[in-house]
Amino acid sequence: MAKPKNRFWDIKLLAALCLFFLCCAGLFLSYDRLYRDTPDYAASRLVAAIRENDPDRAAAYMNGESLTAQFFDALTSEYQGTAEPSAAARLIWLPLRTDFIATGRQWIKNETAGRTDDQNALAVSQKMAGQMRELNLPVPLTNWHCTAMSFSRPLTETTAEITFTLHNDALDQDILCPTIWKRNDLHRWQLQEFSDAPLLVRDLRRAYRTALATYNEDQQRQIDKLAGAEVTAAALIRQDDKNAPTFLRIQYVAHFPSGTAALSNVRAVYTLRRSNDDTILYRTEMHLSAADPEQPHTSQFLLSPLATAQFYPLGQMVISDTTSTISVISVRLKDGTVLAKETCLPVEL
Repeated sequence: MAKPKNRFWDIKLLAALCLFFLCCAGLFLSYDRLYRDTPDYAASRLVAAIRENDPDRAAAYMNGESLTAQFFDALTSEYQGTAEPSAAARLIWLPLRTDFIATGRQWIKNETAGRTDDQNALAVSQKMAGQMRELNLPVPLTNWHCTAMSFSRPLTETTAEITFTLHNDALDQDILCPTIWKRNDLHRWQLQEFSDAPLLVRDLRRAYRTALATYNEDQQRQIDKLAGAEVTAAALIRQDDKNAPTFLRIQYVAHFPSGTAALSNVRAVYTLRRSNDDTILYRTEMHLSAADPEQPHTSQFLLSPLATAQFYPLGQMVISDTTSTISVISVRLKDGTVLAKETCLPVEL
């Protein structure tokens, strides 16, 4: 005779299964309503979309136009210093800004889609690289990787900060990139802006200068044995007449450790930087005179109100809190030998 089934255990098993499925449903709902409604989730989806070459999904988590506009403003604001930009400056920046944003938006779309080989994408990359060079930031546009991402830090109920660690193979350096995320009406988070775009620009410039100096180490050692210079004074020469030209006048002393008999031509770059953050305010090439070494020499440069990189000097009556340097970039000897430093890293777009 068969044993009767234990209905008590059947009910316990059924209750356990129901509880298990309820827990699974609760976990799924918690994931959907809690984790997916966080900036951390949105940031992870953005990184995944970029790695998977999905531009539409990336665009859903990133406002490329806003980021590009903010980046351009950070690049150009340093030239204006604390002074109001002139009417000429505003007229020039506006079309440049519009063109930079349009180019940047298309470049971001191409990069997130993985379009790097076709001619149209290459033309956009070349244009973007040229615009960056004009604004003194010739960093490579390729081989950037996100190597780390911080947990989000709430700022308000609808904004949070997430810091990405970006690594570039050519620079061989890590760049911290703090970003601001905002929640929209659909309760989805989107990358809207950089936390401190000017600081990001300065970090990129510093990383590029370090990488370029490392690349030029051997040539620099050889050039230093032949020529060098130091600036002893720099001043703006202006007249009371607003229409009169403005000049930047420097005094410098040239050094030639091995003498001048073998030298044919010495080219250098004069750079004026703001002392507190190393922002380049003015830069120009010049020739060093081999006559009267170790004696003061004077050079004078005409500043143009139509040159974007010269808005800052023209807006200041005196140059204060700045640093002037002269760096020799090439030396030609009378026997035809040329020692020259690279002015840009030889990297692909």
